[in-house]
Amino acid sequence: MKKLLVLIVSALLAVTGVAATGCNGEKEILVVMRENGSGTREAFEKVVKNDEVSLDDITNEEGGDYAFVLNRQELPSTSQVITSVAASKNAIGYVSLASVGSTVKKIQVNGVDATTENVQSGDYAIQRPFLMLTRSDEVITAAAQDFLNFCMSEDAIEIIEGNGLIQDPDRTPGTYTPATISAATTINVIGSTSMTEVMQKLIAAYNEVQPNVTVEQQYPGSGGGRTGVENDTTGNTIGLASSSSPNDAYVENTLCLDAVAVIVNPENEIENITIAQLFDIYTGAVKKFSELK
Repeated sequence: MKKLLVLIVSALLAVTGVAATGCNGEKEILVVMRENGSGTREAFEKVVKNDEVSLDDITNEEGGDYAFVLNRQELPSTSQVITSVAASKNAIGYVSLASVGSTVKKIQVNGVDATTENVQSGDYAIQRPFLMLTRSDEVITAAAQDFLNFCMSEDAIEIIEGNGLIQDPDRTPGTYTPATISAATTINVIGSTSMTEVMQKLIAAYNEVQPNVTVEQQYPGSGGGRTGVENDTTGNTIGLASSSSPNDAYVENTLCLDAVAVIVNPENEIENITIAQLFDIYTGAVKKFSELK
């Protein structure tokens, strides 16, 4: 009978949320992050650090006494991060600035908003390049080179900026002259999920001027983009990565810049967070938003 009573009380606590929230009704922060190998995660974790230890060190098992908080979700796509944060009042996450919509709220980092001007000036700390990867030995098919030329040209600027992305102030876009490709051919584009929307629009625009080139698309993440180029034997694959990770096997061509926006649920009153506070949240030193100082 006593065991049955304990079970009933436990069930009631679970239903009312008292067990999960504590006596003041505040739940622990739900930490939402991308999966290992994500370019968005790499860009975020390289910047978020405590003294000399970054979240990236923890991912790569060099974090010493630090570890990620247990109350976390590791998700394989940008859309899933947004859905999770939008559904949880106590959640925090990070996504491409271009992906932020009305279902979540982006907040300032170190008192700086994620805007085009602040990214180009370097004032917004958590930013990264969107990269198109090609073989370092310069082996590339005519069709793959033509598509790369289109994406890196003035013709692509309107599409890039219209997708909420930012021109790299250090790069001058070239002029695109379509190559003569008379026979039907196929090239491969593979990589970052954060680059999905802009690449789909670029591919659609490219096909209007080069209808004989079919672009096969896959978006398994930045790690998949790097591996795709490393394993390419013909120069017919262009990789996509949303963070820089130099390698002798490929060249990183900067398409544009993007901010990694920190997002919370719209009902969360927080408007600003520091890099140090982000580190404390993701490692569990801070478990509730009311603990932020």
